[in-house]
Amino acid sequence: MRVVANAVAAARTTNFRKWLKDKLGTLDDYTVLGTNVLVATYIRPEKTTGGIIRPETNIQEDIHQGKVSLILKMGEGAFKFDGPYVFVGTKPKVGDYVMHHSSDPRALSLNEVSCKLIDSSMVRMIVPDPDAFY
Repeated sequence: MRVVANAVAAARTTNFRKWLKDKLGTLDDYTVLGTNVLVATYIRPEKTTGGIIRPETNIQEDIHQGKVSLILKMGEGAFKFDGPYVFVGTKPKVGDYVMHHSSDPRALSLNEVSCKLIDSSMVRMIVPDPDAFY
């Protein structure tokens, strides 16, 4: 399964954002609709800060259980919330790491990279350090 192999490759890289850009390109041909947000699942480094090497089965869990993702594209209605309530506060932007519940998004593979499609109302916070959460 190439998604798993790519997750392992992502865990072994020193720059997740660069690795992701190399794998996905610009995404200019894709249009995210409505209030949806397309995110790439953040894959934690293979080697922990304490020097422990995570086994591949643990790395694979980031695909399914990861709660932090990198925003790739957003629909025009994302973070506007003009329906039953009004959005107040800081609006995340493309390139931000965001935290969401692992069961909120719809998982998908884009060019064999683990991604998710999530409604913008399910984004819980912007996180400066994706390794701080699991």
